Parts: sequence; C-alpha cells; structure tokens
Amino acid sequence: MTECAICSEVIPRPKRGPVGKTCSNACRKKLSRKGKTCDIHTKALKTCDTPPGGAYTASNIVIMGEPERISNPMFDWELAEDLAHEYTSPVEWIKRSIRACREAGITPQYFIDRYLLRKSLPKNKDVDQASRAIQAETNFTLSKRIN
Repeated sequence: MTECAICSEVIPRPKRGPVGKTCSNACRKKLSRKGKTCDIHTKALKTCDTPPGGAYTASNIVIMGEPERISNPMFDWELAEDLAHEYTSPVEWIKRSIRACREAGITPQYFIDRYLLRKSLPKNKDVDQASRAIQAETNFTLSKRIN
C-alpha cells in the first residue's frame, strides 16, 4: 500500500500495472500543476554583458533577482510570460498593462500589486490613461487588419 502524493490517502494496489502516485484525477491534476508552476519571485535570470573588446569572463555574468528584472524594461516580455503563467491571465493583457506602467513612468510592480495580487491600491490616473491609449491603438490596428 502506498499513499497519494497530494492528499496522503492510501492507494490500493491495482489488479494490473504499477501503483500510481495519486489517488484520483483531481490529485493527478494538482500534482502536474505543482511540477509546472514557476514562481517569478524566486526565479533568477542570468544576463551577459560582453565588453567592447569581446573578452568574455565569468565576471560578465550578472544574476538578477525580481526587483532588477521588474525595473529593467528589457525583460518585460519574460516578466509578462511568467506572470501570465503564474496567474493564468492573458499574456497580451499583461504586456499592455506593463507597457502602460512604463509609459506612465512607474514600475510594473503597481500593476502586479493592484490587478494580479488584488491589493487595495488607489487607481493611478496616468496608468489608466496610458492603458486606454494602448487599447485604442490596438483596436485601431486590429480593425485595419480586418478591413
């Protein structure tokens, strides 16, 4: 007899085949989600800054934590992908929101806190206006493609 990896329920031995790791489909789904989730708050990203002379050494590698990645616009695409995966939200919406925060002159942490973590923060009018402008631009571009 073995125990379920999720709920610790005893799994009886099947008539044929090996004993599974989980007791039900629900536990199997939880186990598969558990293995696939990535936590952007602990994930580090390696970047390489090659000097103009082209000499590459180990000192050129910089490990960036979450605050550096959020404040660096060069990694917005990766941040959007990670957030979309972690919070199961549309990637395009997250990309537009991060872009609106950048255009308003604040870090995307505002968007993460207010809309993904649902903290009670006051509405930022600059981000709201930038978001509306980006959405109007996106709708105009889509309407031109259709026609």
